[in-house]
Amino acid sequence: MRFNYIIAGGTAGYYRAAYSDVCGLDNVMYYSSYIDGIQSKFKRFLVRANFNIKLNRFLKTPLRKIVNPWLFPNRFGNKNLCFLFFECEFAVLNSDYPAYLRKRYPGAKLVLYMHDVVSSLPYYDMCKYKKEFDLILSYDKGDCRRYGLQYYPTPYSKLELKATSNERIDVFFCGASKDRYNEIIDAYKKCTEEGLKCKFFITDVPSDKQIVGDGLIYNKTISYKENLSYVAQSKCILEIMQKGANGNTFRLWEAIMYDKHLLTNNTDVVESRYYSPDFVHIVNESV
Repeated sequence: MRFNYIIAGGTAGYYRAAYSDVCGLDNVMYYSSYIDGIQSKFKRFLVRANFNIKLNRFLKTPLRKIVNPWLFPNRFGNKNLCFLFFECEFAVLNSDYPAYLRKRYPGAKLVLYMHDVVSSLPYYDMCKYKKEFDLILSYDKGDCRRYGLQYYPTPYSKLELKATSNERIDVFFCGASKDRYNEIIDAYKKCTEEGLKCKFFITDVPSDKQIVGDGLIYNKTISYKENLSYVAQSKCILEIMQKGANGNTFRLWEAIMYDKHLLTNNTDVVESRYYSPDFVHIVNESV
């Protein structure tokens, strides 16, 4: 059976980049958020109000009967539908919207893909999701074991790579500090001690934790397009995993697609079919 896919994706640029190969297919509709596809500013306001996290602490999706029919409009009617949700749509996932879809499209399949580890946010309700979705996929094998999910590696589509300057970078990192800031800084220190030129964009770092160093840029958000321009100028990409995570991230696919070296602390990468010691280097062993 050939399904028609409605993808409830994320606003971050890397989501659309990762799925760009399928976004142009005639049986795929991709939405960057739950207001995407809604033209009326007033309707968008009502949808945002309905899913507002603070409001929902006191009153659960008060406008659901009004706004649910507006979400993720599709051109396929009721025929062979598969709704694919990303974990970042937790406001919708935690509402009665999946149940609404079941009622409106009885034959539709509901699928959830976790691009992040379950422990990364307090909003995820895996017990609820497992009751409501036909299939839950995860990029992380550890989460698959813990929650009984099905493993599927992070999708990625190759985009045209363009450097925006002549700056040459030996090691590039871009990401939030999360629970790995010390490991990121340790890698930076080791690389610079070896005379390597680093460019690290690290967000969510309080001022009292910041250190001064060449190529360290704090709390500056860049688009995924900008991220790729720095990848183009770099010899090596640094990957530092969140604690408890061991799935293949976008960093591995960027290294493969754009012929870069990967420096990672994910020791499980050696089990990947894409692993090669010629371009993948383990932090504790290589630095």
